[in-house]
Amino acid sequence: MDRLSRIPLLAGGLAGVLWLVGVLVLEAAGNPADPADGSVIAEFYRDDRATILFASVLHALGGLLFLVFVAALWPLATAGGAPHWLATAVVVGGVAGGTMMLAMMGGQSTGATTDEALLTPDTAVVFWRLAHGFFVGAEIALALFVGALSGLALRGFVLPRWLGWFGLVLAILLVLLPIGWAALIFLLPVWLVLASIVLWRRTRVTTAPAP
Repeated sequence: MDRLSRIPLLAGGLAGVLWLVGVLVLEAAGNPADPADGSVIAEFYRDDRATILFASVLHALGGLLFLVFVAALWPLATAGGAPHWLATAVVVGGVAGGTMMLAMMGGQSTGATTDEALLTPDTAVVFWRLAHGFFVGAEIALALFVGALSGLALRGFVLPRWLGWFGLVLAILLVLLPIGWAALIFLLPVWLVLASIVLWRRTRVTTAPAP
């Protein structure tokens, strides 16, 4: 694999970092975790528009890079006689998860850009709940992605087995909805960074000695 073809393999790690930074920026702005009523959310959207939009841009860039990473994984997942259904599950879960992560910030950014006269407590709740709905969908879809890629690793394909065991635990945590949010925010970026670095090193260009 040439040097240019290896660069997209690092996109997964960059996506994880951007997702984590985006969430931290949003939380630092005072994102309400469990608001008592819609007026709290409406106030958040009105007072922290610039910060919300900045976090949304970071999150969207992360989603784009993650889809690039999934595309770069496809030829690796199907090489060497790997089970075709697992390779397909990697792509299906990755595309679905990346799409959900992109859509997740739609509610937040829409709330931040809605005219104040239209931003009532009721509409603010709708935007906020929409974002959380996509968040839960991302947990499930990314559990399929991580689980399928970890399954390939445990069969001796694509990634080392130790990273496959890590991914298997992560996939299980992602489908446990009461704690899946923590796995998505904190553990997934770590796993993506490790996977990207390992893949980048494994596909290092080998130069034949000159005659």
